Amino acid sequence: MSASTGAWLPYLFLLAGATFLQYLWGRRANWRIIRETAQACERALRPQDQTYTWIGGLIGYKADYVVRRGHLNRVEATLTALPRHSLLYLPISWAWRRHDTLYLLWRPNQPLRMRGHVYLVGPGLWRPRIPAPEELREEWLQVDGHRYRLLYSTSTSRELLRQLVQAARSPLVRHVSINPDEGALYCRMAARPDLIEPVVARLARLVEQL
Repeated sequence: MSASTGAWLPYLFLLAGATFLQYLWGRRANWRIIRETAQACERALRPQDQTYTWIGGLIGYKADYVVRRGHLNRVEATLTALPRHSLLYLPISWAWRRHDTLYLLWRPNQPLRMRGHVYLVGPGLWRPRIPAPEELREEWLQVDGHRYRLLYSTSTSRELLRQLVQAARSPLVRHVSINPDEGALYCRMAARPDLIEPVVARLARLVEQL
């Protein structure tokens, strides 16, 4: 072994140790977030049945909640957590996403055939890609001091999106859209297990009354 190689060995051992400790800490942190987010969704939605599918072990899950209450039939949820267990990938992922993300697809009994989007606007926030935005009318909303851009096709879609943002009353909700291809409502939100339960519950109550 050359002298130059031997000089690097302590740093390699330190990196290996830091990587291992980061994995242990990240595994515990992500498992807690996954567990508490799922529990918060179940308390908010009160489903009749639920099915979970894990994504990559520590990255998150997909869930299918059977609700069948009022006009709400099912809710499909996907949680993607930051890779806290990966010392090398975590900084890249954090710079790209900045937070754990919960995606919710709300499926009412009657498919929705309108089109529209509303999303939170602010420094550092991701702007969604919207196909053919020139076909939609535009409006700006202020809800609890937060600014939203609203794009809609009809007065009905405009009113529904306004009601959803006002019902959520939370900047955790980053993007809500009406997906006519699936006849469903899509919602992307920052996944804060300690804060999402009342937000999801308020959205559920509104969708039940469609």
